[in-house]
Amino acid sequence: MSKIIAFILLWSFSLYAIDGGVSVEIQSKQKYHIGEEIVLKVDIKTTAYSMTDSNIGLDSNSNYIVVAPNSSSSLESVEVNGTSWQVIHYEYLIYPLHYGELQIPPIDISFNASMGYGQPKKEFNLQSRALDINISKIAGAKDGEFVLVSDKYSLEFNVKPKESKLIIGDAIEIEIIQKAKNSHDILLQPIVYKSTNFFKIYPKEPILKSKLDGDFDVSRADRFTLIAKREGNTTLIGKTLFWWNRGMYRAKEEIVPDIKLEIIEDPQIAKDEKKEKTRKTIFLTFISILLLLLIYKIFREILIKNGILKETVLIKNLNPK
Repeated sequence: MSKIIAFILLWSFSLYAIDGGVSVEIQSKQKYHIGEEIVLKVDIKTTAYSMTDSNIGLDSNSNYIVVAPNSSSSLESVEVNGTSWQVIHYEYLIYPLHYGELQIPPIDISFNASMGYGQPKKEFNLQSRALDINISKIAGAKDGEFVLVSDKYSLEFNVKPKESKLIIGDAIEIEIIQKAKNSHDILLQPIVYKSTNFFKIYPKEPILKSKLDGDFDVSRADRFTLIAKREGNTTLIGKTLFWWNRGMYRAKEEIVPDIKLEIIEDPQIAKDEKKEKTRKTIFLTFISILLLLLIYKIFREILIKNGILKETVLIKNLNPK
């Protein structure tokens, strides 16, 4: 009996002795801009031998975009005041969406800790401290405007076929590819075109890529199909994309050019319509003449019947002497 009591006391003591904590810090930098990557370091620590079921409640909102890591960045054992702590490091990436004072509210963090396999677990539900970050406004950016921050950026514009004259019903394919270095693909600005009276726009699903080889890390491809539907001269208005060159420390513009189009009728359809119109004109003219003759005959008989007009009879002498 005494052994059972001793075991229970030992178990209670070992469970009570397990301690845990969290810390959240921002990678120090003198100045951050809109859309610039901020590294948020989250550490989960315990005096136990192992940690499981960790959950970090950090999500995107209207103030910033959060990119969570697929796994922890590292695990280490440190000693503090003679006590050994197991520390798991996570690195979250935060991209601010506006300038000014940006606050990251307290983050709810939970995990389980135990002294090893088969040992009871102790559950921790902790909360980090709030963090305040000052986000600088990029010169030239409008209030509330998001600006991509990158070390390098490129814009590629493709149109197939490269024709400025279209027949109603013709289609052209438009592709706009953006690439950036030291940025995230979800930050590349979506391109939007709207249909008009002259053409219909059909957007396709954008293609986002990351971990590219070469000079760029990420890319975004926006693709559209344009269908001409009405004759006339029209222009598909281009776009101006604004970004901040981190290395040169200045703003730059990239232009998606206008597309000027002349939309005409299908020549064969126009020819067939002309033939059909001529045929209808001849038919209607013939019908009109018949109607006029019929009306004249009816009107003449009415006049004769009422004695207004005398009927004239022509008698031919077939046998003259």
